[in-house]
Amino acid sequence: MFHTLNRHTPGIVTQARTGHGHFGEYYYTHNIREPATCPCGAELQTREHIVFECQTDEQHWNIIDERASDYQLATLFGTKAGIDALAEFVKMRKAFQKQKARAMREPDEQKAIAKPQMSHA
Repeated sequence: MFHTLNRHTPGIVTQARTGHGHFGEYYYTHNIREPATCPCGAELQTREHIVFECQTDEQHWNIIDERASDYQLATLFGTKAGIDALAEFVKMRKAFQKQKARAMREPDEQKAIAKPQMSHA
């Protein structure tokens, strides 16, 4: 599956699988000055929360349900079917990405951002 993905997705999948990425739990455990909360309001944004609980991602839960229906990170992060589902989830939801970068990559957000005009003074 990885050969059909954009160049960012395999790296993000690896970060999610290893627990070293752009999400609150990592920030909290490594004392990084970034919010540990989830944009949905959850107090701590964990990997489990992102893939199994976050209401923001509810429309994409079917991707996980089909291949990791036991709701275990070991299945999602440790089996071929689970990793494929995680890659698709990351691609569709832009999960496990730094919030600022994530907003910049969402198509609706990109359209709303105007390029600054250069002034010729």
